[in-house]
Amino acid sequence: MLAGTSPNDPVFWLNHANVDRLWWLWQGLRGISNYQPASGGPLGHNLNDTMQFLLTPRTPASVLDMSLLGYSYV
Repeated sequence: MLAGTSPNDPVFWLNHANVDRLWWLWQGLRGISNYQPASGGPLGHNLNDTMQFLLTPRTPASVLDMSLLGYSYV
């Protein structure tokens, strides 16, 4: 994945979609309000820190509730 061409491979998207699905399942079992670290972690990792190198700046808090992002797994 270091060459920067991995997004050209459909397996890349299948892998990332499955990671998202597993995260959704985990949240269903444990809730979405217990993200750690809320503060005190490395820059960009805390609940309200802007994540680095994204085209659209986001915080972890802004993506915890998948229903607010407009999709769901059924």
